[in-house]
Order: sequence, then C-alpha cells, then structure tokens
Amino acid sequence: MNNSAIDSVIKVISNVNSNRKYWLIRTMSGEYYADFVHNNFIAIGYDKIDIVQVNLVTRDKYPVSTLRVVVEAMYPEENRPGYIVNQLISFIGEIQKGDIVIIPSINSWHFSIGEVVDNVIYGVHLPPNAVLQDYQPCPFVKRRKIKWLLKDSLLEKVDPKFIPLKYTRQAITQIGNEISNVVDRTIETIYIKDDIGYLTVNVRQTDPINGYNLFTTWVDLFKLAEDFGKTHGLDIKETDFDVKLNLESPGFVSIMTASIVGLVVLSGLIGIFAGIELDGKLLWQEFKIKQEGLLQALTDYKNEKVDRKLKESLLKKLDQLDINPEQLAEMLDKVNGKQKDE
Repeated sequence: MNNSAIDSVIKVISNVNSNRKYWLIRTMSGEYYADFVHNNFIAIGYDKIDIVQVNLVTRDKYPVSTLRVVVEAMYPEENRPGYIVNQLISFIGEIQKGDIVIIPSINSWHFSIGEVVDNVIYGVHLPPNAVLQDYQPCPFVKRRKIKWLLKDSLLEKVDPKFIPLKYTRQAITQIGNEISNVVDRTIETIYIKDDIGYLTVNVRQTDPINGYNLFTTWVDLFKLAEDFGKTHGLDIKETDFDVKLNLESPGFVSIMTASIVGLVVLSGLIGIFAGIELDGKLLWQEFKIKQEGLLQALTDYKNEKVDRKLKESLLKKLDQLDINPEQLAEMLDKVNGKQKDE
C-alpha cells in the first residue's frame, strides 16, 4: 500500500467549512414540511414585501428603519414589524450558500437537514387552492434551493441536544455552536473541521453495556491503528485519539484527532472488525465492494497480523454496541475512496 491510497480516502472525506452557519426554518406548524422536502426548497412569507426592498437593506443601501416603514405600511395589523424585518433580512441576506438548514415536521416528530445550494432568492406562484400530490403546497413567494442531506429522521433518535429546537417558535433561528456540532455528526459519519478529524459511531444497543468491554474496545482499536501504521510506515500513535461518549440508549461514540490518517485507518478497522468477512460480505447483509487500496491492506492486516483471540474479542465487543449497519457500509465505502452517492 502506498500513500496515494490514503490520499484518495482523505479526498472523499467532507471538509466542513467552519464559517458556515446553521439555521432552524419552521414550516408553518408542519403544514409545508412535505412540500419543502419533496421539492427541495425553503420559503418565508410576507409576500407583499418585495425582495428588492430587502436587498437594499442587506446591501447597506438603505437603513433597516426604511424596511420597517414598508412592513408597517404593508402589514398594519402586525404588532411586531421589527420581527418581520429581522426574519426577512435573515432569509434573504444572512443565509448563505453552503449554510445548513433544519426543518421540523408537524409537532416536530420528524426533521430534515439540508444545505443551501446558492444565494439566489426565487419566486413561484401557484394557482389558488392548488394541491400537489397528498400534501399542502406552500404559497410563499420567496424561496431558496436546498439539497437535502438527511430526510425525515425521528427527533427522538438523535442527540438530546436537538430537543430544544422543538420549542423554538421563530420562523428563522440561527443555531448555536453546541447544537451545530450535533448537526455535523448527524449528517456525516466522518469529517474534517478546522484540521481536526471527527468520527461518530452510532450505538444502537439499549441494554446496559459492560464498562470494561466498552473501554477496552477502543483501547484495542487504537493500538491496532498504531500497529497498522508501523507496518505501513504511517505516523499513527494510539494516544492520538480523544473520545466523547453519550450512550443514553441509543447513543454515540465520537472520536476526535488531529491525525487524519489515523482516523481513516481507525474507521476502516471498526468497519472490518464490526462485521466484514473475508469474502467481502457483511455478517448481516451482502456488501458488494471491490476491496482495494487501504481497505484491502486493512483486511490483509486483520487476517495475517492480528491474533485470533483478539479478533474474536473485538468482534464480540463491537457486536454488543450494535453499530448501525448502514453506517458501517458508509465507513467502508469511504475507506475504499468512494463518495456517498457513488
């Protein structure tokens, strides 16, 4: 195995822009949630206010007070004109291409997460009383294109830190750093941000997990990552990795390290020891993948260098964690240098 095998893997790992912002966009109590998801957009109301009028403020051509006067004239019945002004400015001027948006369904039972595609605000006018398929169409004119990264996930299945979003009532709310970090690990199993690599393993086990087994699992994997590195001339140390645990049935194990190479090797080891057999099948389903490059090197290492008892022990302990099979498949694809949508 040469360095190009590692480089090809690192190239497909998402490099998250640390300057991107995260937004909660409400869907009128879930009424327009399905339309947003099916047709890849988000929208805001107040259609009487022209986009140009908002742009003049966001581009510092006119003061905010000018837009407030327009809002008061167009919506005299509204007792919070300042709120409308701020929401319009956020939607049109502050949300940028590459930002992440979260939208909740009715009662916030489900949510979807997407990325803003561009900085264009566009408008669509629907006939009165139009019905699209089985869901209510959104009549709002001001829209932004979205690429959905995660659709219709149950709120109760994610990190508890998401729960406060359920009670946010503003149409548009910027999300703080604590929850944005949760968003990152929800939409990406492995990613790089500010030169730090992150790997999140979702644990589905609901029964109590033996503490000794839990901690020795990661110690063993870190040692194997270092040993694999020595075998192939890679600078990986077992002390390179930091761990954050949240195992509240279900939960996650989050690994952080400045050693991107180490993180890549570790993710491959987890995928292999958690279920892949010699013939390229996973224990729980067919996994059609041509093993090459780093993945082949890791498989050979497991078969030829790792003690049989250690292999059996790791398999048993990882099985207890009940890692999501789809996540394992994604990790192995990444280690094989494949993009998510390939």
